[in-house]
Amino acid sequence: MQFTEAASQTDDVASLADLALRTLQQVLPGSSGAFYTRTEVDWTPLRWTADFPPDLLAVLRRGLPLDTPLFTNLREADAPIFLNDWCAAHPAGEEQRPFHAVAAYPVHQQGELCAVLGIALQDVPAWTPEREALVRALGRSFALLYDRVSAAEQLHRQRTLAEGREHILSVLARLTADFTTAQDDYALIEQVQAEVLRLLPPGHAAYWEQDGALWRLRAHVNDVGHPDLMTLMRAGMPAGATPTLDVPWTTGRPLYQNAYPGGRDVAAEMTTHIHAIASLPIGHSGARRGVINFTTFAPYQWNRVDQALLETLAQGLWLAMERASHLRQLEEERASLAAFAAFTEAVGTERDSLRLAQQAVTLLTTTLPGLSVAFYVRSGPQWVARVWSEDIDPGLLTQLQAGVSATAPDFARAVDSGEVVFADDWDAAGNDLPGADMYSTAAFVPLVVDGQTQQLLATGVRARRSFSERERGIIRAVGQGLALALERATSMTTLAARTAQVERANQDLDALNEELESFMYSASHDLRTPVRHAQGFVDVTLRALEQGQVQKAQQKLTVVKDATGRLAGMIDAMLTLSRTGRQPLHLSACALDPLVRRAQQDAHLQFPHQEVQWDIGPLPTVLGDRALLQQVLTHLISNAVKFSQGAAPARVTVRADTSGGADPRGGQVTVSVQDQGIGFNMAYAARLFGLFQRLHTQQDFAGAGAGLATVKRIVMRHGGRVWAHSEVGQGATFSFTLPLAESGSSEG
Repeated sequence: MQFTEAASQTDDVASLADLALRTLQQVLPGSSGAFYTRTEVDWTPLRWTADFPPDLLAVLRRGLPLDTPLFTNLREADAPIFLNDWCAAHPAGEEQRPFHAVAAYPVHQQGELCAVLGIALQDVPAWTPEREALVRALGRSFALLYDRVSAAEQLHRQRTLAEGREHILSVLARLTADFTTAQDDYALIEQVQAEVLRLLPPGHAAYWEQDGALWRLRAHVNDVGHPDLMTLMRAGMPAGATPTLDVPWTTGRPLYQNAYPGGRDVAAEMTTHIHAIASLPIGHSGARRGVINFTTFAPYQWNRVDQALLETLAQGLWLAMERASHLRQLEEERASLAAFAAFTEAVGTERDSLRLAQQAVTLLTTTLPGLSVAFYVRSGPQWVARVWSEDIDPGLLTQLQAGVSATAPDFARAVDSGEVVFADDWDAAGNDLPGADMYSTAAFVPLVVDGQTQQLLATGVRARRSFSERERGIIRAVGQGLALALERATSMTTLAARTAQVERANQDLDALNEELESFMYSASHDLRTPVRHAQGFVDVTLRALEQGQVQKAQQKLTVVKDATGRLAGMIDAMLTLSRTGRQPLHLSACALDPLVRRAQQDAHLQFPHQEVQWDIGPLPTVLGDRALLQQVLTHLISNAVKFSQGAAPARVTVRADTSGGADPRGGQVTVSVQDQGIGFNMAYAARLFGLFQRLHTQQDFAGAGAGLATVKRIVMRHGGRVWAHSEVGQGATFSFTLPLAESGSSEG
């Protein structure tokens, strides 16, 4: 026969079946045919003629049950079957009614029914002996050739798949050996998928992972063959309603489908070109990562060699992904330690939070090129950018400086969780930053200091990609280092404040001890002098009155009056000094100009006949108690006028020097009051600021002798110091220091 001659050149079962079906249609005009192979679960059509009705073809492609009557009868008869007046008593039902006569020719292999050649006649109601003879002849030739071709094909497939298995194992070994932390798992999977597809009929490979209620397509090779199906796959398949993926995921076992039933996972019209699918879980129970599946666009049977190959592949992929995960973890730890060490070395003992943040920004942008960084500080309901990398666009920078709402989702998530938030598909508009839509990936690092998150570090990448494990490790490490540095700075600042407070307390205690000693000395010496005067002159007055010397008694009583007046003044001065040491300080920003003007007025009222030439320089705003500082300036300026009496005119200079510590965060100012009066001997300068210590007589210059002690007490309470310099006859300069008010503050 012509069929036998043509078939002798065929080396695969599918081509042999195609040739047999074409020959049937040539010798039996009006016939249709299909070739079925037996699998473990059904009778699967491998080839069929093009004239099958679509509905019937859809039924056949789903596979016919093993107990289908036609095939059961064929097995029992162990010979070809010819049926006339074919009725609807078949699982296909109405779809097969166009056929009137049906024949089935059995094909055996090693004594088992393994395939069936089916023939159906549409317009002929019964088989004639001539037609039966043609079918039997063709069937015998086909069966003989099938045994030879099938055996050769199976041997070739086993050899090919064995080689393929070895190839896949070597590919896995090579890929995992060459694997670096810069690669991701999906790139590895795609390389393996491409290698496996070389061993299979044309088809498609996909890898899926569960993401909530959806199966997400993470890696795939080749187009799936239908645009709507590809769109659906990219959008995600519903978990729990996609058996091809759900079954291997839940059971932990592979699922092999030799004849994919249309409509099982998606609408049937999308999968008419799909024949076989193998789906395998990646990972073990409790640590499962996803499902990998291979699809063929031509009929295919997943045999035991295939299954062994694919299961070895799945196991190898899992081991490779685990190894890659460990490598990335080690790389993250190494990068984290290096970044942490670099940041720690860079910040040193820095205590300023903004300079610390700048160090973190510089380290991140230097270590990770292409990274944009901003440091935010919480200000009420907003996050305000205070430090940023130079690559941030000016328009966006304006938004960051204006503030981002504290309720922005990724900002709030980082604060609430206390953990770094990595947003691989960042939504700029959804985070109240429409001007940042050039960034596709972002990270938010909460900086927890003393249990609170008042600062935050944000980073962004313009390229659409995920942060690598190395990048994540560096970002985490720098964030952790910055948080520790900020906490250390806060502790150091608090400690410095407490130390300064203790030092001030010690100074106050020393001053109080000094005052106490002065009080004790005054009580035992200075206050006794006017008391002795009063007592002595009272005795003289009494004797004068006894002797009738009234005028003499009046003179002595005048001396007594002066002594008691001096005593009262000294007591008042002591009380004033005591009050300045006890009353609380009311600190505020105080401009010195109005205080000096008031002191000038007081000096004029006290010495109305003394002409004074004033030289007042620019004066700053200081941090102090306005009422107490008024006492200091009034006393020093009045002293300058008093000890310049007789000069025409007296010259008084007031200057302020901030060169030793004026900066925006607050420093010290030195205020000096200079006169050109009588001056004093510097050998006695240490006595100037003691209580009731005078360098001039009461007759020459009146006063209680407690003013400079009060000045010293007030200045020391403000954290400053006071001193004097003079030459006899050349005038004197009294100087004191005060803290400057912070930049931007105004007098309250």
